Amino acid sequence: MRESPRIPFVTILIALITTTIYLLSLLNRDAMWANLSADWALLYRQPWRVVTSPFLHHDFFQFLNNLVFLCLFGWQVERKHGSITTLGIFLGALVTSHVLCITFTHD
Repeated sequence: MRESPRIPFVTILIALITTTIYLLSLLNRDAMWANLSADWALLYRQPWRVVTSPFLHHDFFQFLNNLVFLCLFGWQVERKHGSITTLGIFLGALVTSHVLCITFTHD
């Protein structure tokens, strides 16, 4: 018998948070760009940027690309592996991408 599909609440919640932050960032682009600038010294003083700055997007196409990828793959991962695993993968990817960005784009 086939298992009934579960609703991927974490994927939907992350998509809604990302969309809300993107729409709010359109109101004040200068504040958004200030939050994107980061280096290791700033990261030690403000460690929350590791989790918050990846929600910001440079333009609509980057936002749309990330949202589509999240919905297509996050939906499948969450249905197969559960909410906790999906959230762990998402947060792990956020931290990894932020650290790699700081490491390779700043002196």
